[in-house]
Amino acid sequence: MHNTEPPNPEAEQRVREATEAAVTALQAAMEKRKAAQMLMQIADLVVFRSIMATRIAEERRIAEENQLTDTPEDSEATQ
Repeated sequence: MHNTEPPNPEAEQRVREATEAAVTALQAAMEKRKAAQMLMQIADLVVFRSIMATRIAEERRIAEENQLTDTPEDSEATQ
């Protein structure tokens, strides 16, 4: 069952244009995905750094509280 109709140049042109548009759209989608992945990595790093900063701040707060609550007798007992 082969197509015996003569080729339609207009239809062939539409197919070529649609194919080019599909390739262009695919390339754009791939570039956008790559950019999105980079932004997600940056966001992950920002979250990590903020968690670390929070932990450091909490440790400093605890250390400062411990210094304030230490009495001279406590310091002598540990030496």
